[in-house]
Amino acid sequence: MIKKNEARKLIHTAQGRKWLNQFKPLDQEIASALANNLTLVSHNEFERNLVSKMAQVVPSIPGPVAFFSIREMVARKAVLKGGEIKEAVYVSTPFYEQVELANDGESVVPLASTADVGSEGRVASIIRQFCKKKKNYYLNHPSLDKLRETKCRSIVFVDDFIGSGNRALDFVDSFWMEKTIVSWKSYKLIDFHVIAYSGVEEGIRVLESHKSNPSVHVYRDAPTFNSLPWSMERKQELIELCEKYGRVSNKKKKHMWLGYKKTMCSLVFEHGCPNNVPAILIEDSDKWTGLFPDRTISDTTLSVFPSEIPLEAKVESFDDIGYQQLGEATRLIGCGKEGKIMLLILALISKGKKKKTTLCYATGLSNDDCDKYLARCIEWGFVSPQKRITPAGLAELKAAKKVSKVKARRLHKGSDYYYPQQLRRSHGD
Repeated sequence: MIKKNEARKLIHTAQGRKWLNQFKPLDQEIASALANNLTLVSHNEFERNLVSKMAQVVPSIPGPVAFFSIREMVARKAVLKGGEIKEAVYVSTPFYEQVELANDGESVVPLASTADVGSEGRVASIIRQFCKKKKNYYLNHPSLDKLRETKCRSIVFVDDFIGSGNRALDFVDSFWMEKTIVSWKSYKLIDFHVIAYSGVEEGIRVLESHKSNPSVHVYRDAPTFNSLPWSMERKQELIELCEKYGRVSNKKKKHMWLGYKKTMCSLVFEHGCPNNVPAILIEDSDKWTGLFPDRTISDTTLSVFPSEIPLEAKVESFDDIGYQQLGEATRLIGCGKEGKIMLLILALISKGKKKKTTLCYATGLSNDDCDKYLARCIEWGFVSPQKRITPAGLAELKAAKKVSKVKARRLHKGSDYYYPQQLRRSHGD
């Protein structure tokens, strides 16, 4: 059975009802769609899959490996021309000038004294546990002397989310201000890597453009409302809603109405909501109460965060692209969960919705798993290497439509594997 998105429960919570009632009756339908199409990431989902991504990437990195939790860094004003400040220019402060040495004398304190325990604290805890697996090989926030002593060959920066890329860029840049590390880099003695649970495509590109040339690895591309499998008219309706009520919630922050850098992000962590989401979701003032006020998750909304993002073909995604018949999952014969996901991928690509972000949102697949499904589609001849639907792929969708009209027969227990219609015929089924 294809399940409904867990985010659809949001508007039925106390916080959700309070938020929704601020909209005029005619605007509540699109406001509900905004909330219903959020991707909710629980503590369990975040920590388990960030660790799995680290475990996947690190073995291929030459070591010893140093791990650092990305955090906000301090900028300093550059004084130009004989001590006179000609213009407001800010540059990064070297990392080791900003941190405190830990009690062990070999590492630095991972969190700033003013930091809360949100994402930075969670990531620092994950790093600490991960480094215990190989204490002499994995270094937990090492000091510069420790890097030198161990002849560290790779620095890995870890974060929960790459939005605009600015925060991660500043953090990486603070290491680039360290003359010793730059010297090692110039002699190709050390490499930079960034591992995050999720990231926005534009932010990842910004980070990759840094002169240190870091390799960026994310578990899941961050979904945005721009990448949803909606029509352009539907997306425009949502943008107009965000702008209309952005004026109500905080008319002075026009630059945040569509999220920071106009990202229109639709991903929310249980430990906190990114500022890249539309402002009407996070604003907290006398005039407006966000669904996640001041980017926090209230007790009433915590309960709707699923333990993990389900791997499933979302029925609403079939509907959004005009394949309502395929969305009637109970009528599909012999597909199982994997088959429904495969059919949804083919349906999306047939409608030109081929960005990985869109495919991952609609199916719950991670980046790596999405690549595997796409490789299978290409191998079976349903999709071209350029991610275009082929005649064989269209024929498969057409055959599935016909099957959906036939009364479902009972399947043998455990038959959850997808056999394409064409392959079934070739095997005499």
